[in-house]
Amino acid sequence: MVDNIVLFRHGKAQDKGSSISDELRQLTKEGIVSLQSEMIGLINMLPKYLNIQIWASPLKRSLETAEIIDSYLKSQNIIIYDFIGSGAYSALINELRSCSNDTVLIAGHEPWLGDWSKRMTGCHLPFKKGAAALLKPDSSFDKFDISWFLQPYALTELSCKIKR
Repeated sequence: MVDNIVLFRHGKAQDKGSSISDELRQLTKEGIVSLQSEMIGLINMLPKYLNIQIWASPLKRSLETAEIIDSYLKSQNIIIYDFIGSGAYSALINELRSCSNDTVLIAGHEPWLGDWSKRMTGCHLPFKKGAAALLKPDSSFDKFDISWFLQPYALTELSCKIKR
């Protein structure tokens, strides 16, 4: 059963107004560097010794974010779900209920992460690109507690302090 749900917004991607379709918009070089600077902080905030599964949407920027996270976690367990890109809450909850991993980390998008956090906890969390939150569900997946919520600058700062 899933005991920990990490909602993580993808990094900075190519602009929406570009000639590239939304599904193919990639992380920018700045977005990649920014995410990499957060990873030690993120890993340090995760519960230890857990079986982690990473979920991503089929949108390129989400999958790239999941791959960066996985390069640090070494879970080798990224699963792509359409509902992460579309925001389908009932599909999210159904999949969480059937998952056997201790922890699920979802590399997702706004406005869905904010909407999901509101439905789960009653609190709308403002996910900037690279922000993360750890939620803990009750046994029925009807109520969730917020263990922590960190914006990208806080994860980067934590990474820098740990490296020292």
